[in-house]
Amino acid sequence: MNDQTTVQHYVRVLVRFLPLILAVGVLCGSLSYFWASNRPADFATSANVIVRTGATANFFARTPGESSSLFRVLSAEAQYAESSEVRDAAGTSSARSSSVVGDDSTGVLRFRVSAATPAEATSIANRWAAAYLELRHQRDLDGTRTTIATSQVTLEDLRVVEAEILEPIAPIDRALESTTLESDDLSRLTTQRLNLLQSLSDELLPVRSQIQTLSSDLGRQELLLTFLESNPELGARSLSTATNAVDTRPSALLIGSSAGLIGLLLGAALALLIDVARGRIANEEQLRRLFPDLQILETLPRTSVGSGSGAIDIAELHHDRPYLDAVHRLITALRFAGMNNRVSSVVVTSAEQSAGKTTVASTIALTLAGDYLASTIAVDADMRRPRLAEALATPPGKGLADALVDDGETWRSRLHPPALVFEGSENLRVMPVGHVAGVVASNLLRMDTVGPLIESLEDECELVIVDAPPLVPVSDALLISAHTTATIVVVRLRQTRTTELVQTIERLAAVGSNVLLVAVGGKRKTDYYG
Repeated sequence: MNDQTTVQHYVRVLVRFLPLILAVGVLCGSLSYFWASNRPADFATSANVIVRTGATANFFARTPGESSSLFRVLSAEAQYAESSEVRDAAGTSSARSSSVVGDDSTGVLRFRVSAATPAEATSIANRWAAAYLELRHQRDLDGTRTTIATSQVTLEDLRVVEAEILEPIAPIDRALESTTLESDDLSRLTTQRLNLLQSLSDELLPVRSQIQTLSSDLGRQELLLTFLESNPELGARSLSTATNAVDTRPSALLIGSSAGLIGLLLGAALALLIDVARGRIANEEQLRRLFPDLQILETLPRTSVGSGSGAIDIAELHHDRPYLDAVHRLITALRFAGMNNRVSSVVVTSAEQSAGKTTVASTIALTLAGDYLASTIAVDADMRRPRLAEALATPPGKGLADALVDDGETWRSRLHPPALVFEGSENLRVMPVGHVAGVVASNLLRMDTVGPLIESLEDECELVIVDAPPLVPVSDALLISAHTTATIVVVRLRQTRTTELVQTIERLAAVGSNVLLVAVGGKRKTDYYG
């Protein structure tokens, strides 16, 4: 089918399944509306707290590069606000916090909560912000006091180290404290002290540098502690309290409408899936319902015969008894399918490629010639993708195309073998495709010599079997069927599409063909008797 036909087909499918599509859409919309209408109330609000990182982090910074990153500090504060310590103090469990960057040293921490009533949401948000402020202030106090205590211990340890380094100078210092020293002795002791300090400088200077730095930091920390004790809002203070809680439930009408639209799309997809499932012939019963006036000769079971390239293995064909017996039943049915006349010629085709038509034509020809000793001629008329001659182990050479352009007296030379020998499987002769350069295949089949050629072949044998290409892609089989007594359409179960098969049958019926159906790919009987 072309693109326009495909679109028209899908439109017809959607129209045919419109009640199902509407039912799915209404069901989805109704269920979603009912769910949204019966959801419990959910009111949301938030309280904001200013976090001043510059007042604390930068207070200890000796250089600008040592200041803490605002974003990192706010992220840490948001994590602390959601800690179990703060939540327990606020008496809340379902809430979340987030940080908003402000300027270089100030950000906003938002406490967002949801509750069943506006009053409850506002109360939780305010309690949570107040608990965070109180605990954060106490945390800053405790942290600063701990830092001061640790610094003082470290400072005392450094002073002990300094005293140990200066111990050799202690006697000189005590002597210098004497008030009875002469000027010469005072000068000598002072010189000794300076020389000794110079010799101890490598050990003494680093210790004194650490003492000086730590003393300076300790002073800042003590100053910060004083500020924190007298100014609780130094590190953080409340910016706004929670008010005007808003119901965050989405509109039930909006949810129902959206779900209804999605349901319509799902219904359309379901309709197309059903069409795809129904669009292929699944079994023989479906084939009978679809074409009640047509005869189904047989349903051939699945087999490996003819599945590969090359000639069909006759031993394999006879070894597969269920398949071979089905072919026997097919041949018997074919003999009685000619209405009042005997079926003397049959064209084998299909609706689409890879349906197994060549395998069916080959196995009928081999079985007729071998098991029934019936004189049979097989003609490969698939000029685009010939395979019949190969399946019947026939060497390439001149064939149908050459016979159609000959004078009518030399067609016998196009058969392999040219003469019919009534012994064993040699009851079968094959006419390959052949080749005529520069001639289009369909033009050859439109020539007036097709009918006389088939009539001449019918006079030479009991049955002429013509393997033709699929009918939907090309019309070659339609041209040949006008000159044969029957047309076998091979249907591959679970593969052949209904639309293509209907199109094929309608085209054959239009030219008055005696259409017979053969289904392939059926189930193998497990209770086979034989």
